[in-house]
Amino acid sequence: MTFTYILATSIFEFLYFYLPAKKFTGFSIFPTKKDCFLFFIITIAVSLLPHTYPISIGTSFAGQALMLSYFLFGFTMGVLHKILLYILSFILIFLSQLCIMPFTTILPFQKNSTLSDFMYTLFAFFVLIILLLTPLANLYNKIIHSALVYQLSLISCFLLMICYIILFHLYPDNITQNIFYTILCFFILIATNACILYYDQRLYNQRQELAMYKKNLPIYETLIDDIRARQHAYANRLQAMEQLPDICEDYDSICQAIRRYTKRYKKPAYSYPLLQINQPLLAASLYQLSLLAEEQQIILQFDVTNTHLSSHIPEYELSDYLCILTENAIEACSSGDTIYIHLDSKDGKTFYEIRNPVPRRILQTEIHKFFEKYYSTKDSTTSKTRGLGLYHLSKQVQKANGQLIVDCVEHENKFWIVFCLII
Repeated sequence: MTFTYILATSIFEFLYFYLPAKKFTGFSIFPTKKDCFLFFIITIAVSLLPHTYPISIGTSFAGQALMLSYFLFGFTMGVLHKILLYILSFILIFLSQLCIMPFTTILPFQKNSTLSDFMYTLFAFFVLIILLLTPLANLYNKIIHSALVYQLSLISCFLLMICYIILFHLYPDNITQNIFYTILCFFILIATNACILYYDQRLYNQRQELAMYKKNLPIYETLIDDIRARQHAYANRLQAMEQLPDICEDYDSICQAIRRYTKRYKKPAYSYPLLQINQPLLAASLYQLSLLAEEQQIILQFDVTNTHLSSHIPEYELSDYLCILTENAIEACSSGDTIYIHLDSKDGKTFYEIRNPVPRRILQTEIHKFFEKYYSTKDSTTSKTRGLGLYHLSKQVQKANGQLIVDCVEHENKFWIVFCLII
C-alpha cells in the first residue's frame, strides 16, 4: 500500500467517527480548532500504524485507542458520556459496514484489491451518512438519560463485540469452525444482561411504589384524622340527643331538634359507598375530595355499581386520573351544587362517569379546547398555573389505550357537563 492510499484511508476513518459524534451530540459539523488539531495528529498517527486490513476499525487496539482519544479530548462532557458516545459511533460504523457486505461479491473491483478496498470504504461512508438521517441519530440522548445499569449493559456488549471482531481477524478459521462456542458466549451475554435489566426493572417498580406511598400518605392521614373527628362528633351528637328530653318541652320541639341533627349530618352518607370498593387508595383519594367539596357546600353523590374494580393500569395511576376529573368538577361548581358520580367495572376495565352542572350549553368546539395545554375556563392571574390537568389526562389515557368521552347534555332545564373515562 502507498502512503497516499493509507493517508486517504486514515482520513476516512477519522470522518467515520467524526460525523456520528457531531450528529449524536447536536454540535455543528463545522470543525473547531481543537477538531483540526486532533484530526491532524490522529490521521498521521493512524497512517503510521501497520495496515494489514483496509479499515483499522476493530482490527487494532492502537487504532481504536487513537480514535478514542478524539472523544476523550475533543468533547467536554463526562468521561462515561464520552465513552458511550464512542461506543455508539463505533456500533453505527460497524452497522454501515455490515450493510455493504452483501454487495462485496458483485462490485466490479475485485481484481484490484487496493481500489476495491477504497471503494468499499467509500460506500460504507455513504451508508453511514444515510443512517445518520434516520431516528438512530437520537439514540445517544436516550442512552445518556437512561439508568446506569443500561449504560453498563451497553458497554459490556461492546467489549464482547470488540473481542469477537479481533479474534475473527486473528483466527478466522478457528472462529468459523467453533461457531457453537461463539453462539454460546453471545447467549450467556444476552442472558446475563437480561437478568440485570429484569431485576433493575423490579427495583424501579418497587421505588415507584414507595414513591407513590409517600406521595399518598397525606391522603391516608387526612382520612384517619377525619374518622377520628367524626367519631368525636358522633359521641358529642349522642350526648346532645340524650339531653333533648330535658331541653325540649313538648313532642314537636323534640321532633324539630332531631330533624336538625339528622339533616346536618346527612351529607357524609353520600360518600359511604366508596368504603366498599377493593382499591383503598382510590377510595381514600375520592373520599378526601368529597370532604373538600363538603367544605364548599358541594355534594358528591356516588353510585358504585361494582365494588370490585379492575383495570390494566396500576391503582395509583387510576386514582390520579379519577382525581383530576373530580377536582375539575369541584372547581367548576358553586355552593349548593351536586356532582353525580357513577363508578363501575366490567371486562377488566373501570368505568367512571362524573357530571356537574354548568350555567350554559357548552359546544363541542369548546369541549375540544379543554384538552389543550394551558387552556382553562377558570379565572387565573397566571396563564400557566391552570389548564394542565385535562391535557395531561388525555395524553396518559391515549398511551394506556383508554377512552375519554366528554359531552354537554340538558336535563330538567339544566345543563350538565359529563366526563366518561373507560380504562
